[in-house]
Amino acid sequence: VGFAYDLLRYECYLGNIGRYRFVNKTYTDWLGMAAAAIVDRKISEVVGSEIYETFRGHIERALSGEAINFEIMRHWPGVGDKYLSVGYLPDVGSDGTVEGIFGLATDITDLHETREALAQAQKMEVVGRLTGGVAHDFNNVLMAVVANLEMLETDLGEGDERIELARAARTAAQRGAEVTSQLLAFARKQALDPRATDLRDLVASLGTLLTSSMGETVEITTQITEPLSAVFADPGHLQNALVNLVVNASDAMPDGGELRIEMANAALDAEILSGNDSAVPGDFVMIAVRDSGGGIAAEVLDKVCDPFFTTKGMANHSGLGLSMVQGYVQQSRGHLEIESEVGVGTVVRLFLPRAPADRKTESKLEDPRLMLAVADESILLVEDEPAVRESLAKSLRRLGYQVVLAKDGPSALAVLATQPVRAVVTDQILPKGMTGVELARQARERHPDLGFVFISGYADAFDSAVVALESQDRFLSKPFSQKSLAGALRSAMERPAMTG
Repeated sequence: VGFAYDLLRYECYLGNIGRYRFVNKTYTDWLGMAAAAIVDRKISEVVGSEIYETFRGHIERALSGEAINFEIMRHWPGVGDKYLSVGYLPDVGSDGTVEGIFGLATDITDLHETREALAQAQKMEVVGRLTGGVAHDFNNVLMAVVANLEMLETDLGEGDERIELARAARTAAQRGAEVTSQLLAFARKQALDPRATDLRDLVASLGTLLTSSMGETVEITTQITEPLSAVFADPGHLQNALVNLVVNASDAMPDGGELRIEMANAALDAEILSGNDSAVPGDFVMIAVRDSGGGIAAEVLDKVCDPFFTTKGMANHSGLGLSMVQGYVQQSRGHLEIESEVGVGTVVRLFLPRAPADRKTESKLEDPRLMLAVADESILLVEDEPAVRESLAKSLRRLGYQVVLAKDGPSALAVLATQPVRAVVTDQILPKGMTGVELARQARERHPDLGFVFISGYADAFDSAVVALESQDRFLSKPFSQKSLAGALRSAMERPAMTG
């Protein structure tokens, strides 16, 4: 039996009674034994009876005259787990008798791990595409349901006993939306609305929720390194990611402990980001969640972000928590790091891009009166799904807008060429080869002051081009409420009205 790594060949020759007759130096170095301690001894005496039993059947077949090739994984003393590609070639004499066998084995551990990683990546890509497609279609269904239920609640009024039925149905639909949101986070296909966000304000807004998640036995502290830049990220999804990390930290400290949330500016270079295809070197803002829990064993630390992996038992946990956090960070073109030591604790660091200098932090519009249409404002609604298009059109009309409909990009551009509109609400995934982002680019060549609200069941077509659009543009994940739509529209229209 022999072993090889790259161009090195670990070779041996076994006589017809299974004793070593020759071993090369690379082979002896690999076993850590001198050639004199190997030659003339049986293979079982050299490698041990347990390992020999793994190869015995193949050796016997080769000694009977059959050429053998196979792959195997074994744990070798002093070396560890190795994946081997093994070949045995019979040495047949002139009289047809097998005089022995040549053995050559190649260490393919790295190749095997690469193949496994590729197979896993391909599997997750298929699962991600399937998940994203199903969630997209389901979100379109939920969008029509939620929009119509909201309007039904308004029509029924507080005095109607049926309003509770409508509210219960809308709550169930929103729960369905949460489930699809989790699936999309897992598939890295969430529709994100990145904006300049103040981390201090975001963490402060989570204060009560974080405290209730941790319980009274955990002390929560915050550490901020000044100056702290605004982060360019979707605040809602970032809040969800932080809550997820806090819940994990709470589970790691069942008897209490300390949790610290840290915030600081950071710069990441190409070496740190090696292997991260979603982020580019540059300026980031770091937010970390540090706990004093039991820590994570080194042998599983690199698996904690794998989908469905959990150290808590699948009965009560999906194993998708950290996977969804990682998916959000990667979609945001950020970076995630995890450090842990058993008995000391764990720190999870999220690095998200700093907001460009021209992106100002924004506050949400809370006054409903600011969300209604002004005068004769017209909205172009671009949506290819008929049920969603009709439901959203009704919602917009109830907000006081005049609504013009289109079902794809080319027809939307035709409308814009003949009718003045104040803003466009458009699905991101449209037929006829034009996305919502591309529609915005072409429309603004003639109408640079046009506001846009992008809506989507998932964000498969959103890319870095989104960042280059106007800071007032908004992105809404289906399904969304009428209030969210109204607020997004008012924000998108914070620009001079069209003239001419």
